[in-house]
Amino acid sequence: MTAEPVPVPGPVPEPGPVPEPGPVPEPPRGRGRPRDRTVGVRVRAAARAELASSGVAHFSISRVARRAGVAKGTVSLRWPQTLDLLVDALSEQLQWEPGPDLGSLAADLELVAQRNAAVLSPPGFELAMHLLTNAARRPDLRERYQRRIVAIGLDHTRQVFVRAQARGEIHPGVDLEPLLLSFVGAIVMATMASPTLTPPDQRERERIVAVTLAACRALGCSCHRTGSAHHDIAAPPRSSWSTPGDSGPK
Repeated sequence: MTAEPVPVPGPVPEPGPVPEPGPVPEPPRGRGRPRDRTVGVRVRAAARAELASSGVAHFSISRVARRAGVAKGTVSLRWPQTLDLLVDALSEQLQWEPGPDLGSLAADLELVAQRNAAVLSPPGFELAMHLLTNAARRPDLRERYQRRIVAIGLDHTRQVFVRAQARGEIHPGVDLEPLLLSFVGAIVMATMASPTLTPPDQRERERIVAVTLAACRALGCSCHRTGSAHHDIAAPPRSSWSTPGDSGPK
């Protein structure tokens, strides 16, 4: 038998260039239009405008949607409850900022009183009263409103008394919380006593500040009012604080 010839291997071809990887295909987009990130801002602004013109009792989600240029379902999807939208809209507007240290308790209190009065201007105060009446049924909204608006304002006002105590204007042993609550409470009660639920004007705020400083002095504090703009203010006559139908002391 004749042996079969063994094949001789040919030359090994040189490796060619490695092809570059192609672009990675993008994942397919979902159906529908891309989400408009300005919707929330427009709706909250529209809610504030609607609240200012219609009040809480006649607040309309349909009109809010028209003002914002969105569908009513878009508003209802993000804020299932009307009060949810109201709290979010007002908390965006009422951006509490710490007051500057003006160097004295009197000057700090006058600035804080002005800012607190601005917060109590319509429609914010009306919403606060509406939330209080609904607190039993919606404690979650009451908690949100207090945490996002009320608590922040109280804390910034509290810092005014803390700074005054650190400066020596308030005795170290004085409990600051009653001073804080009486000062803020006076502004709130002055608003409630107004026939039109308007916050106290400048002269009324000056009276509240004067009474607060007098309380501090009675507790052994060194706070005082100085300068031409910080003149002493006499207490208003009883008749100016009487309610309708109250003829005052006989």
